Amino acid sequence: MACNVYSNQNLFKTPAYSFNVIFSKDKFKRIRLSEGQKEFNNDSGNINDVFLSVYPDISLCSYKKLNTIDDIIESIEKKSNLITTIYNEKELLTFPVKHINFKRTLNKTFQIETGPIVFNLENFLNIESATIGYVAFNSFNTYELMGLDSRTPSGFYNSIEKFQGEISVYAKE
Repeated sequence: MACNVYSNQNLFKTPAYSFNVIFSKDKFKRIRLSEGQKEFNNDSGNINDVFLSVYPDISLCSYKKLNTIDDIIESIEKKSNLITTIYNEKELLTFPVKHINFKRTLNKTFQIETGPIVFNLENFLNIESATIGYVAFNSFNTYELMGLDSRTPSGFYNSIEKFQGEISVYAKE
């Protein structure tokens, strides 16, 4: 949530909005989101022009691939941390699983819904066309994305698009 930093009163910005920043090695894109807002005050540029420093916080962990729905359910019951990778011809997405539904009695079905995540429908290496949104899937080969940034080249805002890809789920060992 955006705030008026170091203010004596009215600490939250009005109207309220949230923001996310996407970083590459030397560039950034800041996406501001407000309920019901169609145009955003997004900006992008060189990291050094705006930020004093940016430090990635990345931890290397061991994960094992879960090959079946039974494997996923077993890992959930063990309270394992899960991550997902989705690969298609345009991009590779990797993100933690924040929300999962499963039902043993309904043909052992599952559905993963999570976000916000960063993705790029146009050019994986161009931070300008990167956006944030949510992903949902309940198979290992089809997923849906809902974008939240109106300034993507495709105008992909609060619309849902379906994609084919190779989906893998992993549990932390």
